[in-house]
Amino acid sequence: MGKVLVPLAVFVGVRLFFAAAGHEAGFEPFDVGLWRRWDSGQYLSIATRGYDLIECARIGYAPGGWCGNAGWMPAYPALIAAAVRLGARPLPAAVAISAGFELALLVLLWNGLFTRRNPLALVACALAPGAIYFHAAFPISTCAFFVALCLWLLLQDRFVLAGLAGAVAAASYSTGFLVAPVAAVWALSRPGGALRRIANAALAGGIAAGGLVAVLAYHQVKLGSWNAFFLVQAKYDHRLVSPLARIVAQAQRRDVLATAGTETVVVAALFAALAILCVWRGLRGRDLLLLGCGALFWLFPLCLRNVELTRSEALAFPALVLLDEAPVAAPVCACIALALLAWPIAQLFYRGVLI
Repeated sequence: MGKVLVPLAVFVGVRLFFAAAGHEAGFEPFDVGLWRRWDSGQYLSIATRGYDLIECARIGYAPGGWCGNAGWMPAYPALIAAAVRLGARPLPAAVAISAGFELALLVLLWNGLFTRRNPLALVACALAPGAIYFHAAFPISTCAFFVALCLWLLLQDRFVLAGLAGAVAAASYSTGFLVAPVAAVWALSRPGGALRRIANAALAGGIAAGGLVAVLAYHQVKLGSWNAFFLVQAKYDHRLVSPLARIVAQAQRRDVLATAGTETVVVAALFAALAILCVWRGLRGRDLLLLGCGALFWLFPLCLRNVELTRSEALAFPALVLLDEAPVAAPVCACIALALLAWPIAQLFYRGVLI
């Protein structure tokens, strides 16, 4: 029980924190409908009626391009569909699955990736940027759990199992595949002969990337188009942009999303501080794995135009694990900063400003 009580207490505390934010904003904090936003509907539609792909002109959305729910990953909807077959309603099932994986994530961090088990560091992870999405009808907590599981298995040099965990992460969320290069690079850095390291990298990274390949193959079978995901996402114009320019633009926001812009700046500051911490105490492989994984999940969305950053930034949580071994002031300051951000971000979510 001791292995679960602290993560459970943190989970309940953060959930009550978000409930208080909702109440203060004038919402019924325990209304399950609060946890649904635009993209939630895509996952629920996949769970209840399967995938579809249709020309946007046929439904009056746009004169060109492709529409439908094929631009969203299948693992989370598959779990919802399983719950529905057992008699659950789709939205409550989706919210319960998200909550379950968030709790499982905290238990895994506490018992697997943490070494000193600093409760404040666990609170910081639970309040990671965009933490509201860990609890909402989105696959963020599902993907986060399997990313953390992959990292834990990599640290034990269990490359096949790490690859399988990475594959589920890749099938859970659009950026989940990023764990594949992390796994491959880690395997290449381990002791041993060159052939063995290359083989382990191919296993861990290849199996993890196979999650995305499996989704494309599934779309080919179901929709007759292996690139259905890319066709649907193309209309959002995700072109490459400068991450620095995007951070500056976020810092200069003066609209209703100014708080979300502030979050992006705070995340950049957190990564700078954590990088300094790693250098200060000596570069260790474990630290580089956690920091590098978090940085990749943070930087990739920053390099793409029209990607919702608040949600994506939640998957940068592996870097926050480093706070477990940091001086006491570090997790204290991180918790304060993240809580001050999480409160207004949650209210923006409840008001429907964040999708």
